[in-house]
Amino acid sequence: MPGTILAICTSKHKGIPKYAQPVATVGTWGLEGDYHNKPTRWSYKRAIAVPNVDRHILLLDQETKEAIAARAGDVFRGKVRLLKHGSLSENLLVQGLGDLLELAGKRLHIRGGEVVLKVIEPAEPCKHVRAAYGLEVYTVLMSQRGMYCAIESGKGRHIFPGNPIEVC
Repeated sequence: MPGTILAICTSKHKGIPKYAQPVATVGTWGLEGDYHNKPTRWSYKRAIAVPNVDRHILLLDQETKEAIAARAGDVFRGKVRLLKHGSLSENLLVQGLGDLLELAGKRLHIRGGEVVLKVIEPAEPCKHVRAAYGLEVYTVLMSQRGMYCAIESGKGRHIFPGNPIEVC
């Protein structure tokens, strides 16, 4: 059973948040108009620029986002900014795919856009998340996070919120 893309988020600027878009065009290294759509990316672990071959899109599911917000709720004392689209730097917010950690190594097909993504690895929260939300939320995110995906096909294709997405 397919899941659904709930939101597509990009930002021209480094850091968070990203902003919900009504449509996105798939680029070579990410979504067009997104800061991370570049041939290289910075590796904080190695402290150098490396080829951007496998971290084109950050995928996060709504179920995890709600669980993160619930666990971090005491920190925010009722604020809900974690639930806004793009608040955790996600490019694609999805629903209905199950546990994203179980999808590592699998391919996802975005129907309607005819885009194929390969799920690569879990995404660790970046320093921008820690700066924006604090150590408590950052710590919560270490155990619940999204997945990095590589674009396998679909360059130049358009994707929309509401597109079905499924494991293929």
